Amino acid sequence: MNDLIIKSIDKIISGDINKGIIPGDTIIVRDGKIAQIGFENEVDKSGIETVVDVDGQIVCPGFIDCHVHNTLDDYAPQRGAVGCYADALYGGTTSIVSEGEQGPGWPRFYDDPIGCKAAAIMSKRVFDHFRPGGAMKVHGGALVLVHGLTEQDFKEMHDAGVWLIAEIGGGGLSDPAEVEPMLEWARKYDFFYSVHLAPPSIAAAYKNGDPAAMEKLDVGSCMECGCCSFACPAHRHIVQTMRMAKDAVRRAHMADRA
Repeated sequence: MNDLIIKSIDKIISGDINKGIIPGDTIIVRDGKIAQIGFENEVDKSGIETVVDVDGQIVCPGFIDCHVHNTLDDYAPQRGAVGCYADALYGGTTSIVSEGEQGPGWPRFYDDPIGCKAAAIMSKRVFDHFRPGGAMKVHGGALVLVHGLTEQDFKEMHDAGVWLIAEIGGGGLSDPAEVEPMLEWARKYDFFYSVHLAPPSIAAAYKNGDPAAMEKLDVGSCMECGCCSFACPAHRHIVQTMRMAKDAVRRAHMADRA
């Protein structure tokens, strides 16, 4: 199906916020790529035998799920779900981005730098060749930051094709003093990194490692309340975490410009 006519489309969504809806009701695909978009009586359909009549449905670019904790296969161990990534294709998701592979026994949970480095490289290599459902693109191999990682590790992972840092604060290290030098190495070797901002991050983000931090933040009450008031202690803890994360990223940017 490298050459294809998709016809009877109700609306064609460009995926570009500046373009919005593209005029037309037909898409012509040649050699696996979109060759033409327009109205059926205007486009060139010559030489194409395969026709898909979508019967008034909307066509849009595939969705990107930018936050997934995958394993090395089409399997979600926490839910015991098999084929979940392939199934996501039915909902229009065609690409997913790892925020740190995980599962029982994974090195990220044991502060294991060698294991986390190996896991990132292994995951990247697996999903370079494996597409769940035959079409799902998985950007795998997100490094979880743990104690003991060195600049040389970042270089070797970069050379192996790894380019993602798992969410900071959602697992692994989150103290800005520990994370900052690793972010400098990440920027040097063209890694992409993000910061986790949600109630479970609060305890991990305390500089003193206070084990009672989650008791100080009554997450259940906070979620039920939803007041988002600056007078609320829970809200203040969330704001503190966001500021700490922002400060770590800011210092990394400043170091990069220096």
